[in-house]
Amino acid sequence: MNSVEIANELKELLKGGNINTQLSVPQLVEKAVTRGEAKLTIDGAIVAETGKYTGRSPKDKFIVEEESIKDKIDWGSVNQPISAEVFDNLYIKVLNYLKEKDELFVSQLFLHLVSKRIQLLTEQTLKHLLSYHSKRKLF
Repeated sequence: MNSVEIANELKELLKGGNINTQLSVPQLVEKAVTRGEAKLTIDGAIVAETGKYTGRSPKDKFIVEEESIKDKIDWGSVNQPISAEVFDNLYIKVLNYLKEKDELFVSQLFLHLVSKRIQLLTEQTLKHLLSYHSKRKLF
């Protein structure tokens, strides 16, 4: 599958009936509670257990090794190279995984620190709630 076909697959995924787009914080909290991802305290705060796998996994960081950047990266145990072919295969695997989900969450975000617009796509409400409270503003 080439990059155009992969981009089309993502566009089709985002048109699916299982997509929740730009939900507000109250809507995300309600979803988190009804889906069993979190609970509300008596005071109205949201509480969630993250499980045993929390935090970052620095050894799970891979960068596609391209000619234009390969000499600008500090390669090692943290920045590990992968080929474009390996990336494409993983991307397709993720898309196929997400197609099977009952519900997905999509938000358009602006990251002020790097002045970039991104699209956040997750299967869990808590990651979206975190994005709202990480000093990132929606555009």
